Amino acid sequence: MSKVIVVGAGINGVTAAIELKKRGHHAILIDPGPLPHPLAASTDISKAVRAAYGADEDYIELAERSIKLWRKWNEEFGIELYHETGVMFVRRREMKPGDFEYESFKTLQQRGHKVERMNSAQLWRRFPVWNPELFRDGVLEFEAGYAESGRAVATLIQRAESIGVELRRSAAVHKKILPRQWPASVPLETSAT
Repeated sequence: MSKVIVVGAGINGVTAAIELKKRGHHAILIDPGPLPHPLAASTDISKAVRAAYGADEDYIELAERSIKLWRKWNEEFGIELYHETGVMFVRRREMKPGDFEYESFKTLQQRGHKVERMNSAQLWRRFPVWNPELFRDGVLEFEAGYAESGRAVATLIQRAESIGVELRRSAAVHKKILPRQWPASVPLETSAT
């Protein structure tokens, strides 16, 4: 079993530490804190979760896998971290081939997603707050929504600790480590909490 240090307990760090631990490694997760760290990119009130990425099928496939994982986490943790509310993309002009919304609609439809194209009258009937004179065309992606990202990170940190990931709070690495130049030890600076 190897010892692996993961620097940063944001979404990437904490999920990496969990996966390393599941694979039999001694995972050490370090972060200056507080956790979830308010300056981390993954700490926020919410993040949009969608599969609409134009015609980029590779990215769409990643998004599809992500949405399945968010649904799984909702069940696994017994709390709703991902809210599948649907996401609406609107345009001031009618969509045409090459436009992000048009390509998203076409590609998602071909991949079997529940999407609906909406003209200004349909938009207004369904969502009366939209000004039909401003927004002429749109796409409603039903299998999309938002994730409570800060809450998700906090939940995953608890999971990491519960499965035996060693969490070093109030610790930081101040020495840059270059690839293939691994030192025998990594100095950590800790602060009293």
